[in-house]
Amino acid sequence: QNKTIKEQLDAGCRYFDIRLRYYKGKLYAAHGLMIYDITFEDFLREIITYDTEDVIYYRVLYEDAIGFNNAMDYE
Repeated sequence: QNKTIKEQLDAGCRYFDIRLRYYKGKLYAAHGLMIYDITFEDFLREIITYDTEDVIYYRVLYEDAIGFNNAMDYE
């Protein structure tokens, strides 16, 4: 995506497919070999603070495309 979460919400998006990868001690949005510059915590913050009465849905998957990410280290 080339839009921020807020820009997507402003455009009417109400469903997000979030794939996560453990990277540098945090969970980041990722897809395939690409890691995006937003942590899962930042994503949730954007969703929670967005001013709408609409329901916002999101699906969360842990994606380990490289094979050596360890989500168990995440607290």
